[in-house]
Amino acid sequence: MNKLMLTAFAFVLGLSVFWNMPVSAEEPMNDVQQEQAIELTDKQVKKLDKLYKKMFKQHEAIIKKYVEYGVLSEDQAEKKLEYLEKHYEKMKENRFLPKRNYDKKKRDQMREPDQQQSPNAN
Repeated sequence: MNKLMLTAFAFVLGLSVFWNMPVSAEEPMNDVQQEQAIELTDKQVKKLDKLYKKMFKQHEAIIKKYVEYGVLSEDQAEKKLEYLEKHYEKMKENRFLPKRNYDKKKRDQMREPDQQQSPNAN
C-alpha cells in the first residue's frame, strides 16, 4: 500500500513539474486571447456535460456516505450539494470552458514581487 501511495505521489509531483514548462517558442497569448480562441463543438459540449453529470453523481454519493458515517451533518451535506449544483450550472453556461482569469491580480503579485515598489521608495 505504501508503494502505491509513493508511486501516486511521485506521479502527481512529476505532473506538477512538467505542467508549467513552456511547450513552444511562440509568443504566448494572454488570457483574453486564449478564451476567444477556444470554441468547443456541440458534440464536445455534450460529452463534457455527460462527464460532469457523472462526476456530480459520484460527489453526491460521497457526500451521502459522509452523512451516513457521521462526518457531515444533513445541513452541511445540503450546502455542499447546492454548491456543486451551482458550479455545474456555471460550467454549463460557459459551455464547460474553465474560467482562466479567476484571481489575476493575486497571481501576478505572487509571480513578480520584485517589481512592486514600496510607498517609501523614490
